[in-house]
Amino acid sequence: DQTKTDIAQETVLLVDLLLVNGLRDEARGLTERTLTELKPLAQAAAPNHYYLVDYVTLLVGTPFAQFANAEETIKDAKKAVDLMHGADLETLDLLAKAYDHAGRTEDAIAAEQKAIAQLPPLEPGRPTDQRRRELDETLAMLKAEAAKAGAKRPTQ
Repeated sequence: DQTKTDIAQETVLLVDLLLVNGLRDEARGLTERTLTELKPLAQAAAPNHYYLVDYVTLLVGTPFAQFANAEETIKDAKKAVDLMHGADLETLDLLAKAYDHAGRTEDAIAAEQKAIAQLPPLEPGRPTDQRRRELDETLAMLKAEAAKAGAKRPTQ
């Protein structure tokens, strides 16, 4: 129901607020409880999109490594993208973050580029909106990671 969906979304935001304010123990406990509640809802055969996105958002954003399995997070993020027919920038951005956490930078770049492609075209003379700036910054960071990893590879 809508109330449960709203509470789940608010809880994701509350975890972020706790972390920003240095309340790591509280954030850890709330993250664990929320993931426990959301997991069966997110991994259902036909999940509610909002529960799935909230679940993946917590997994890709958590600083608590014990809660996130990289491959499971990618699987759940792909499920969210598929649920939205690959046309939702939020789920594509989450997939990019899941790939990045798994060390799959090239896949992360491709997903982030798909997310950016969902945005309306830039209008000359108009300022760039916040969401585009955020996605562009993430893409630039991913490309820098890829370049750094490329520089570390031995020459053949």
